[in-house]
Amino acid sequence: MDFIEFEKRLKRELLNQSEKLEGQLIFKPAVKGRKEVNTVQYFPGGGHLGVSIDLENTYMQYRYGQSIEEIAEKLIRDLKNSGRELPNINLNEEVIRPERIIPALIPSEGNEALLRTVPHVPFENLQIIFKINAPEIKGGCTADVTYEYMDQNGWTEKKLLEIALKNEMFKENILLIPFDFYALGRPAYARDDDLSCFSELTVPMVTVTNIYRRFGTAAILDKEVMAKIAEAFGEDLYIIPDSIHDCVVVPKSGYPEAELEERSPGKERKAPHSEDWLSDDLYYFDRLTREITRFSGREERQKSPGIKFSDQYRK
Repeated sequence: MDFIEFEKRLKRELLNQSEKLEGQLIFKPAVKGRKEVNTVQYFPGGGHLGVSIDLENTYMQYRYGQSIEEIAEKLIRDLKNSGRELPNINLNEEVIRPERIIPALIPSEGNEALLRTVPHVPFENLQIIFKINAPEIKGGCTADVTYEYMDQNGWTEKKLLEIALKNEMFKENILLIPFDFYALGRPAYARDDDLSCFSELTVPMVTVTNIYRRFGTAAILDKEVMAKIAEAFGEDLYIIPDSIHDCVVVPKSGYPEAELEERSPGKERKAPHSEDWLSDDLYYFDRLTREITRFSGREERQKSPGIKFSDQYRK
């Protein structure tokens, strides 16, 4: 049995067993990482907050001998147990609020499906999207800001970016972690801390993220933070954005020439990309202009015309 037929039968069996649940069961595609997947979603008590399970992973269980009835029974049990752990929160009224909006950086490549559904601002060869952050939900939770929500509030992408960058939930939760933090006597620094001690680092590298360790690379969009790091090192910075969740900042003089060559544009990348991958490129923070541009080779940098706003993907 191929996956398409398997999925049809699994959905039918899940609906047959749905009387064991106290809520709504729906099937819909969702963007996960860099691809679109089919999911089953459960909303306990008819509420707005639900749990989701990727159905594609269940096909392998079937191939290894489990029956569709057994797979469906386990899914129902997992959904039911997960539903019991969800807090009693109305997602529309209590969680989705303007002061919870934070920016997130994602790669343009591979996110075409997502970018058709959410507001976004081009940032060099990356994209800034927007998330509703709800850390109080068990395990932490984020939800994409959609075009519908943006239009409902009468905003533009430019206004969304302005809101996100000014929100305390974004600014006050930025975290700076020196690589040799033991030498400084403390593991991490907040946005408003005195960073002058960074000049004493024996390994001049700092991880930039947030306290949630989710979509923390967007902290580089805070020009005040980047300027403080550059001032502490006394020079411009290179940014290594390997992950959407955190990145590494290095003073210009501390970055090896061999690594610059390795990350030059056009260099073939052989390592596979994970779901959290952001970019193989190197970025440059100019402490005089306070602008971030993509490094384009040796002492030459691409000069960005500034943040652009585009609705080219919008339906």
